[in-house]
Amino acid sequence: MKSLIGNLAIPLMMGLIFIGMMIVYAQEEFGHLAINAYTKSNMSDVDVTTSLDLHTASTVAPMYKKIIHTDEVETLLQKKFDLSELSRQDISGDRELLLKDKAENSYTLFINSEGNWSLTDDLYTPVQPSLAVQETLVKKAKSMMDELSLLPKDGEFTALDNGVFEWTLPDQAELNQDYWLGEVELGLKPDGSLYSLSYNIHEHQLIREVNILSPAEVYERIKKGEFPQIKYNALVTEEELLIKKGDQLTVDLIELSYMYDTKDFYQPIYRVSGTFNGKSWFTLIQARK
Repeated sequence: MKSLIGNLAIPLMMGLIFIGMMIVYAQEEFGHLAINAYTKSNMSDVDVTTSLDLHTASTVAPMYKKIIHTDEVETLLQKKFDLSELSRQDISGDRELLLKDKAENSYTLFINSEGNWSLTDDLYTPVQPSLAVQETLVKKAKSMMDELSLLPKDGEFTALDNGVFEWTLPDQAELNQDYWLGEVELGLKPDGSLYSLSYNIHEHQLIREVNILSPAEVYERIKKGEFPQIKYNALVTEEELLIKKGDQLTVDLIELSYMYDTKDFYQPIYRVSGTFNGKSWFTLIQARK
């Protein structure tokens, strides 16, 4: 019995610690940001400078929640394009359906747990339409998008290559109201039929305003080494990102941006950019206090 208890003690303790961590995480209002998983840099004898006029007054910024709309996607697409289901596979919240149309052409519909989805003709190879055909396809694409009613508001329309058309909704987080962000891409064959449709638009529901760091406080965090060193270029080695005695770090810009956390909240962050030993450099810091 003593031997059994001894063998189970460590697994039980680890299990209790894990359960405790999950309980604490569930009780937190917001999720975690990936940029907060960093090792503090030693800034001793590192020259940190800026020419910015940094504001010290506390301020606020809106916090948003990403709302996922995928419940009606399968029904909408099957009805609109007369598709029937052949098979489906559910993996960790993602769904993949194999479909076919009346002409026996096969399509794959992939819906991920983040709310994005795509419908693709499995065998079609995109081609660049002629100018005359392109003009017809523009009208067809706009008409098809109106019929699908996938856009919550008017987006910026762009005609791309190979019969692909894009509608983009800009990020408007500073408006302090609910808004939609993302893009939709529609691919049409020269005869006007669909070969691809991808949806990457999310609703951002305003939760409330939160207190955020001032630019001066962000700069102080840089001076203390409380920021992640981000590999911004494939040519930059890990050794070049290590901060050491005698290095020079210049901060040229501190601007507010946004990032999703682990609970699908759209949190305010600061993007800090400048130069590190004369080369372009940037980092991201959580803005919320």
